[in-house]
Amino acid sequence: MVSFDVVSLFTSSPPDLTRNVLRKRLEEKYDESRGRLEIDHLMHLFVFCQRNCCTFNVQTYEQTKGTPMGSPISSLITELVLQELEKVTFDQFKPALWCRYVDDTFVIIERSRLADF
Repeated sequence: MVSFDVVSLFTSSPPDLTRNVLRKRLEEKYDESRGRLEIDHLMHLFVFCQRNCCTFNVQTYEQTKGTPMGSPISSLITELVLQELEKVTFDQFKPALWCRYVDDTFVIIERSRLADF
């Protein structure tokens, strides 16, 4: 029995990974023929939504790592990334039990397989 916790979930999601996961999911699930927006249009909008700037002491800063804190899209994107990581993990190794709530995970696996996981 082991528990995993993602540290700094939002700021730990690399932007390239989030874009790749979102594009992959859109290619799997989104039907371009039913709407006017193409996947490339949606990806362009997503890149815009990922930008996060703030001003402090008359200086403007841009968050370059992770997903923007407080953005409505951040929780959706980090969920997609976690689902993709689970999918990749389960293709290689299936634990006896896997329960996840947001970024907290409870897992039952054989002790000898912990290093593989």
